[in-house]
Amino acid sequence: MTYVQQEQVYRHLVRCRPWRKKKTDGKYPEGYYPRALHKPHMLYHAHRHLDGPILYFDVDAYPVSHFEMPDCDVAVTMKNILSVAQYANTPLEEYLGFLDAGVIMLGADKKRELFLAKWAKDMQDDPSPSDQKSLNRVVGKGDYNTIKELEIGGEILKIHILHEGIYNSSFMHPDAKIVHHRVHEQ
Repeated sequence: MTYVQQEQVYRHLVRCRPWRKKKTDGKYPEGYYPRALHKPHMLYHAHRHLDGPILYFDVDAYPVSHFEMPDCDVAVTMKNILSVAQYANTPLEEYLGFLDAGVIMLGADKKRELFLAKWAKDMQDDPSPSDQKSLNRVVGKGDYNTIKELEIGGEILKIHILHEGIYNSSFMHPDAKIVHHRVHEQ
């Protein structure tokens, strides 16, 4: 990317900062602090400026093996079952959820806009927002390697829930496609 292109991207991102306007009530569970209130808004903004599929990785996630993007509108990964169990029946369960927002794949059609708008609105309307909490509310529960159908705005979206051990692995192993170290995992 050239310096001029970087400046153009930066100018677009500076104009698109609705998360800065959000006032929270500050009522988060002890031990939790939201770190990615910008994520759905940033992805929505990227969607408006990109034609092809979007692969989003947190800064501490990276591909380690070739993989094909799944044939769906949106793909998200479940968290490791041990991580989910650790916070079950605690105040943190709602905020951390069973889906991880650190690796997200978005298809190339207009349906991704519906998904991103719903995710951003859910988070914007929440008095104590979290990207993870809103993502989990929008997608709902599911199992590894399943495709859910989600109706948003009169359209049916295919949401693929990918296996954490392959597409969002905490450590390197032969089947891993994407490793995510989750530096700030609760």
